[in-house]
Amino acid sequence: MHNRDPFDRYRKLSRRAFVSSLAVCSTVTAASDDDALWDEYLAWLKGRAVGDLVGLETYRKTLTERGVPKPEVERRMKTISERSLKRPEAMRLWFNSMYGPNGAIGPDWPTPLLMEAVKGITPGASLDVCMGEGRNSVFLASLGWKATGFDVSDIAVANALVKAKKAGVRIEAIRSGYQEFDFGHEKWDLVVMTYAYFPIRDRKYVGRLIASMRQGGLLVFQYGVVNRGADRTGDASLIGVPEAGELKQIFRALRILHYEEKEELSDWQVGQGGRKGQSVKMLAQKP
Repeated sequence: MHNRDPFDRYRKLSRRAFVSSLAVCSTVTAASDDDALWDEYLAWLKGRAVGDLVGLETYRKTLTERGVPKPEVERRMKTISERSLKRPEAMRLWFNSMYGPNGAIGPDWPTPLLMEAVKGITPGASLDVCMGEGRNSVFLASLGWKATGFDVSDIAVANALVKAKKAGVRIEAIRSGYQEFDFGHEKWDLVVMTYAYFPIRDRKYVGRLIASMRQGGLLVFQYGVVNRGADRTGDASLIGVPEAGELKQIFRALRILHYEEKEELSDWQVGQGGRKGQSVKMLAQKP
């Protein structure tokens, strides 16, 4: 026992340290590679008008056309798709390209559901989630509400402020993704979510939203709706379109005052003319 090589323990420790350093270097290299892939994708997306959500499918086709092998395409798209869910950079570029210098990718009139919901209500503090060009915030401000809204797009926020000025009202329009926005605590008497790109299946963000509402505060929600069991791998999973009946469960902490699902012309118009489809409308109150 006493003849053991005195340097044996040192050599073992050195080998462990070497292996550990290799693991760290591999992790750093992988992270650096992912960052490079993300930056390349953002550079491709910037200023490019694409119809699919943040250009994910278009970019996949682009990589394939460039001759990138399929396994590598899938590896890159996995990284890019995951980041698109968690970070606002891609959504900002995508919406900026859609709004463009002329804006108006949606209607100027306020959402009829909201107009009906606030009739006879004493104005307070309102939050317009993913406000776009501010049609609902401008409307609420004209009724005396202290209207705040946020949107990930620089151009949308700038257009909202211009529209408010033309209407002779004041709104607070903040450029922010939902990931960055400070919702506050028991701050809002009214929260508006109309066609909002918001992760309604993420309990963390839904919890923040509900916690930001004052007792008795209202939530006005309107969006498209898909059938139960619909494919969740495409746009619907990313932008928070609910399944039939799902919204009641997601916002079960609130008291549902009005709820309907029906086929109708969309209040939100992209391009020319309205499109008919299933929609969900909900008015809920925080107990």
